[in-house]
Amino acid sequence: MSMHVLVFGGSRNIGYFTTLRLLDQGHSATLLLRNTNVFDNDERMKPYVDSGKAELVKGDALVSEDVKRVWEKATEAGREVDYAIFTMGATPDMGSFKLTKGFTINPPNITTKAILNVLCTMPESTNRPKFIAITSIGVTKDSPIPLVYKPLYGYLLRGPHADKLGLERVLAHASGRKWEDREPRDDITTVDGVNWQDRESLPASGSLEVLVIRPPVFVEPKQKGAPPPKAPADSTSQPTSPGNEPVAKEDEEKLTYRVGGPELGGTYKISREEIAHFIAENATKNWDQFKGKAITVSR
Repeated sequence: MSMHVLVFGGSRNIGYFTTLRLLDQGHSATLLLRNTNVFDNDERMKPYVDSGKAELVKGDALVSEDVKRVWEKATEAGREVDYAIFTMGATPDMGSFKLTKGFTINPPNITTKAILNVLCTMPESTNRPKFIAITSIGVTKDSPIPLVYKPLYGYLLRGPHADKLGLERVLAHASGRKWEDREPRDDITTVDGVNWQDRESLPASGSLEVLVIRPPVFVEPKQKGAPPPKAPADSTSQPTSPGNEPVAKEDEEKLTYRVGGPELGGTYKISREEIAHFIAENATKNWDQFKGKAITVSR
């Protein structure tokens, strides 16, 4: 059955790769983009844009009116959104490095503010979309961080992770998942002087189906023909794509990644394309297995 997805963060990286995979499967997509010319010279995406399968809406997820407009566009003529895919993150132009604070972002609550805009402008519907959002390991206290990466997550990424904690807190509320971590800082969850819990039109607790994905460190995709990593016997292995182009079935079978919660050991690295593969080829096709969870996907 054909699906329609609404993508926030689809111009690059995980959002881009996920959108392409879903379009290749015959689905359609609406994307909110600050620059709608970003795919003008993209040989893979442009045919979908030209055919109308990929609909580009100019706007900024930090602007509530823009997010409301993309919802209206995605649901016009009675069309339903099956999945809202949120892969936004801070880009280099949104931040700076400070020796005492690590990487800081401006504003400090980019993803938290954006997800609140997404949730609070969502139109009323009998069929609420399912949500998939990307955060990171190291954001919550139960994240399985390898010792070698603790300085990276504890110091360099303190700013972005404080923001991602706000994102996770809001989504835990929306999905009804019990929150057992520390509360985010007030400057992260307060937008325009309003605390997130007091935001108008915030979905009720437990009213949405949400999957949170916490990737480890991002690395380049594996090369075709490379041997697979050896997965523990109790892990869940899935086929992955070795590159940034559609991969043949015989190549997918040569590679694996693992899916699990805080108990997942050896969570060192993953490629953005592998996360996209998991979303498009596994999570959306086995939704009942993953809904309501916060998981890690790692090699």
